[in-house]
Amino acid sequence: MKRRSWGLVFRNAAEGIAYGLRTQRNVRVHTGVAILMCVAGFFQNLKNGLDVCADRCLFGAGD
Repeated sequence: MKRRSWGLVFRNAAEGIAYGLRTQRNVRVHTGVAILMCVAGFFQNLKNGLDVCADRCLFGAGD
């Protein structure tokens, strides 16, 4: 298998995220909620806000 450069890997990942945001309603909803959670956490308390963002990204919004 041919090794791919990091630039190509990240470009493909960015294209996949952009495609998901363009075509999938749930991806847009989840992204919007994640951004709102990060902003709300930032205004509440920076360290706690970053913890909340990491928790939501890793474990989902339903916890």
